[in-house]
Amino acid sequence: MLCYYREIMTIPLLNKFNQTFSPFRRSAFDAGALILRVSAAGVMLTHGWGKFMQFFSNEPLQFLDPLGIGVTASLALASFAELFCAAALVIGLLTRPAALVLAINMAVALYATASQAWPKQELALLYLAMYLAVLLIGPGRWSADRLLCGKLTGCTQSGSCGCDKS
Repeated sequence: MLCYYREIMTIPLLNKFNQTFSPFRRSAFDAGALILRVSAAGVMLTHGWGKFMQFFSNEPLQFLDPLGIGVTASLALASFAELFCAAALVIGLLTRPAALVLAINMAVALYATASQAWPKQELALLYLAMYLAVLLIGPGRWSADRLLCGKLTGCTQSGSCGCDKS
């Protein structure tokens, strides 16, 4: 596969294409990170809001307890992850810790639905994959993390504070 890829890349038209668009690669990466972050967390906010509002209703709490820590604690942890961590992820604040919490939340959801049919597991697995991807690639340039990095650490040079301000 690698050799085949190298042969294709020697085609002059593709080389010209790569040279033309190489300045946009960083922006395309950052746009992809932004789209992934906002779409994965934005949809999760709706799930988290519903869970969070259960605490303010007059009805008894209804939620699974897959870890055996109690319904209230399970609902509180899921609400925190799906509402507050998702909101942080949308704006790109504490991106990697928020993505880690959301990934753990989805791993627990996947564990809780392990005995159910595949369609019930599919959505949790999809969210888990998205949050792991955000955890690995980070927030990108268009995030609150990038804006705060330089202000908190005094970073003025590219990458000196680990935020990759290029």
